[in-house]
Amino acid sequence: MLDSALHYRQLRYDEAKESKTAVDFGLATSGFASTFLKLNKLDSSLYYSKQCISYGIKAGRYDFVRGSRLLIAQIFHKKGFLDSALYYGNEVFKAYKSVPDTSNMIITTLLLSDVYNTRKQYDSAYKYLSLYSSLKKNFSEEEKVKKVQTILFDDIARQQRLEQQSKNEQQQYETRVKIYSLIGGLAVLLTISLILYGNNKQKQKSKNEIERAYHDLKSTQAQLIQSEKMAYLAN
Repeated sequence: MLDSALHYRQLRYDEAKESKTAVDFGLATSGFASTFLKLNKLDSSLYYSKQCISYGIKAGRYDFVRGSRLLIAQIFHKKGFLDSALYYGNEVFKAYKSVPDTSNMIITTLLLSDVYNTRKQYDSAYKYLSLYSSLKKNFSEEEKVKKVQTILFDDIARQQRLEQQSKNEQQQYETRVKIYSLIGGLAVLLTISLILYGNNKQKQKSKNEIERAYHDLKSTQAQLIQSEKMAYLAN
């Protein structure tokens, strides 16, 4: 598992070498430092922690700096360099307190309690252990509040989505009504047009029939006149 983590860290480091940005180098070296600490390769972890501090300062990412100093305090604690562990531990605790970053303050106070306990400075060990317990309790309460806030936020967001969905559905309904009304109006106009067209066609037909009848009447009249003339001449 850790070998896979190292492989992943190497890929991140290779990407950082391509991008050449301090942020990417900071992320890559931080990952190396954490993984080597888990592997108990303390010198390698210390090397990359220091590298990460340098890149963090260049990038203005002081979260990198704080995280790396906490790792260094843990490294020195494991190495048995208790004075250095206390120095870095106290410095990074102040840094986390100024942010504030409760979760990392909890980690740091537990580390300081362990270091003081190893040095047999039990009063200081108890002080940081009490602070650890207090921070953990407060953090738990904060997490509960955050969960409640998240639930409330999600509920509000869900209500807003439902309201927006209702508005969209209403708009779609109104649009459909307008479309159907328009279609209905066009159908009525088409029907009227067809009726008028039929009437006009009938009128035209009637007119043609009248004209044809009139023409036939005129023709018959002419024939009668002609016949009368012929009869008169014959007599």
